[in-house]
This record gives sequence, C-alpha cells and structure tokens, in this order.
Amino acid sequence: IPNLTGLSVLQVLDLGFNQFSGTIPPLPTSLQNLTLASNPLNGSIPNWSAYPVLKQINVDQSQLTGGIPPLPASLQYFGANGDQLSGAIPTLPAGLVALNVGASGAYDANGLLLHNTLTGGIPALPANMLYIDVTANNLTGSIPALPTYLNAFYAGFAWSSFNGSSYAGTTVNRLSGALPNLSSFQSLTDFNVSDNQLTGGIPGLPGSLKTLNVSGNQLTGSIPQLPGGLLILSLHDNQLSGSLPNLPSQIPSLSVDVSFNQLSGSLPDLPANMTYLKVNGNQLSGTIPESLAYTSIAAYSAGNTQNLYLCGGHNT
Repeated sequence: IPNLTGLSVLQVLDLGFNQFSGTIPPLPTSLQNLTLASNPLNGSIPNWSAYPVLKQINVDQSQLTGGIPPLPASLQYFGANGDQLSGAIPTLPAGLVALNVGASGAYDANGLLLHNTLTGGIPALPANMLYIDVTANNLTGSIPALPTYLNAFYAGFAWSSFNGSSYAGTTVNRLSGALPNLSSFQSLTDFNVSDNQLTGGIPGLPGSLKTLNVSGNQLTGSIPQLPGGLLILSLHDNQLSGSLPNLPSQIPSLSVDVSFNQLSGSLPDLPANMTYLKVNGNQLSGTIPESLAYTSIAAYSAGNTQNLYLCGGHNT
C-alpha cells in the first residue's frame, strides 16, 4: 500500500479482503472510515489519535502485532479481531459504539485459532457502547460497569459445548469477581464470560437475553428464572446447586448444558422446542420426563455416576 497522504480529501478507504502486504503507510487525516481487514500485513497499528474525523477502523485478521495505540476521540468502531496484538486495551473514546478485539473464527496454517493476547483489565466502557468482544485474550480484573443499552458482551473462551469444537493453544481471560446484575439491561441479547474465574451467584437476567454462557467459572447458588426468549443456556462446570428451573417453551429451539454442577431434584418438563440437553455430572434424581420423547432433541446426555437416581428409557 503506497503513501496516500497526498489524497487530502479522501474520506473512505476500503482495501479489505485482498492480498496487500507490508506495513500500513501514512494516510490522510481526512479519513473517516478505514478498512484493511483480511490482508497479509505486518508491523503495528499506527497512532491515528490525531485524526480528527476518523470514525471506523477495521484491521481484523491482518496479522498485525504490537499494542493498540491511543484511539482517536472521534472513533465509533474499532475492529482488530484475529490479529496478534498484545499489551493493554487503551482508554476507549467516549463515542465508541463497538470494540471487537476477540478471536476471529479463522485459523492459521497450523490449524490454530487466530486471536490477540491482550493483557490488563477491560477499561471503562463508554455510555453508548453496544458491542464488545474481547474473547480469548489474557485479560484480568473484574467486569466493568456495563452501558445501559449494551447488546452483546463477549469475554469468554472461543469454544462451543454444543458442537464439540475446541481450539487448542487458545489463551483464555481470567476475569474475577462477581457477575453484574443484568436484569435492567433490556437491550442485552448475548452474554458470554465462559472459562474465567468468576465467583458468586447468577443474578437476575433480562427478558431480552437470547444467549447466556457462564460455563467454566466458580459460580455458586441456584439458577435464576430464565427469560422466555432464551435460545442457548450454557452453565456447565460450575458449582451451582438447587433444581433446574422451568425452561422456555415459546421459542424456535433451545439448547441447555448444565453438566458438572451440583444440581439436585428432578428434571422439569422439557419443551417441544428443545434440541440439546446435557445434565450429566449432577445429583439429579427421579424419572426422566416423558416429554423428552416429544422434543426435537438431537443430542441428550444425563448419564454420569453422579446422577445416581435418574431412571427411564431415555437415559444415555
């Protein structure tokens, strides 16, 4: 990419998804939107903090190294997922709406997931932020105060218990402390803080929530009432107790993994929309509900020596 500072009125530069290589050259300060994603670049992200009107930076999956420099005050979107960035996340501009520095879902030549290894804590989130993805970094500290209208918060490990995939060699965050009370965040649809070091209970949940993944932490207490529109519930590998609450039924599909906790009691009636259920590694008892036969379940597991008292023809 050549030096483009001579294009003094250039506002939008989109060179994404090509084969441009080398370092990022000097760019005109007139830029508002910059996309260099998915190019085999090298070197670090330049310091664009003095660019007065730069609103969007997208350098996803561009093989960039080094730290994240100070960000322009005008910035609304910063995307650098799947790079090789290190160091701390800088102070976020007051107008930032989305921060995407997590894992990319793409792989390198050795089959390893592309991701950054950012350290330190998650900085204060701007009041108007809607989206944050810091998946699969090396972040520590507590979950910061969440903006009122946040849609999605991803700070977990990049894997899914529902399709069996996992990514060897991927780093994990080590966030600690308690989960925030989410019940007042009525725009929140996705919340994933899996495989951290969070403690305490699961607080109230908003009615807007579609996906909740807090698996692989050190959470205790009971499972709260679940939102009626919840599609994915992943709570496995915690220390949760009590019974499994009633499950949402007025949705197209439902996947639930509460395996390897300390749940007791019997299974509730299973809604017909259920497609995945995993409850092994608990202390459940009673019979498996006949409603299981009328679900759309493609994968079901209740079998484990800790579930000593479950019985019924469907226990696998």
